[in-house]
Amino acid sequence: MPYGIQPTMVTVILDVSQYRVHRLSYRVEWLWRPHAIHHRPERLYYLNGEMRT
Repeated sequence: MPYGIQPTMVTVILDVSQYRVHRLSYRVEWLWRPHAIHHRPERLYYLNGEMRT
């Protein structure tokens, strides 16, 4: 694969993987527990407010 395309492919693969794990965390209880923290913040900060669904 040409070098110029590799960074784009890595970005796409990582982004899709992160999205899939995020969606899976809504369905799997042991993944939901740590994930739920950003859904009920007492105070809104950048890190717990960043929600992509």
